Amino acid sequence: MFCPSCRALTKVKHPYKRKSVPCKAGKFDPRPDRKWRMKLMEILKEFKSSTRGRKLVYLACLYNCEGNNDHWVYVGTTGLTSEERYRDHKKGHKAGKGWVRDYGIGLLKSYTKHLKNISHGESLKLERKIAKRLKREGYKVKGGH
Repeated sequence: MFCPSCRALTKVKHPYKRKSVPCKAGKFDPRPDRKWRMKLMEILKEFKSSTRGRKLVYLACLYNCEGNNDHWVYVGTTGLTSEERYRDHKKGHKAGKGWVRDYGIGLLKSYTKHLKNISHGESLKLERKIAKRLKREGYKVKGGH
């Protein structure tokens, strides 16, 4: 398989999907480290939903093609299940700028279990608030419109 950034042939395998990742990722561990994950979980615990509805907020973890060990977070909202929406992203259906399609390594489902069954308006507000807060805390964020 070819690296999406430099088009060089790569043998580095993506741990979750069994496909190749960019060659610059040779030293890259696709899984975020424990400190990164724990801090993210603490931040997300602060967000609560107050209305009832059919939407949910989801997070996807993105690897950084620049070759360093930074990870990005994609924040989105959907009326589908997070797995269905992630699958659509990976297929390119309503993928926007393609961040999840091109760089997605998996959902962060356990972090957003409490952000389900909320109204459309509240889900959009939460999406924006979460993205802003994560940026303030130093996370690289995509999505979160």
